[in-house]
Amino acid sequence: MFLISASTFTAIQGVNALGWVLPPFIILAGQNHLASWYESSGFPPDWAIAVTENGWTTNKIAVDWIRHFNKHT
Repeated sequence: MFLISASTFTAIQGVNALGWVLPPFIILAGQNHLASWYESSGFPPDWAIAVTENGWTTNKIAVDWIRHFNKHT
């Protein structure tokens, strides 16, 4: 089980017609990454986690997601 507070977050998913799924790209509201997100959250290691002020995507995050997409395709 993954525990996320009630704050705003965005999950970008990629799925093809055959059902092949990219690891999620999670955008959390915040200013810094917390070590606990990686150590005790239960997130699989191939999930990408990013932060923005409001938990929404930005131009920079969009480029990071394209890199994530390229890495897993």
